[in-house]
Amino acid sequence: MKKISYVIRAAIFILIIFLIIQPKKKIYRVRNTPTVAVLIDDSHSMQSTSGKNNFLRVKKKIISEIAGSLKINPIFFKFSDELKNISAS
Repeated sequence: MKKISYVIRAAIFILIIFLIIQPKKKIYRVRNTPTVAVLIDDSHSMQSTSGKNNFLRVKKKIISEIAGSLKINPIFFKFSDELKNISAS
């Protein structure tokens, strides 16, 4: 009989502690993928004297590396004197 009394007291004590603390189940939501602005230099320094356009080479490399990423949503811009939006293709 004494053992049952101790078990009941412990259960009531634990119940009171839960009522005081009021534990809650935390629900995590899936975050949206962040939008990232990718700036590519299109200034005069990117135009080489050998006739090759370094900007196109850099743009192709960056877009191939970043465009397929599932972790970010990239928006590509080129800049020199002004900022222009460019497509990922």
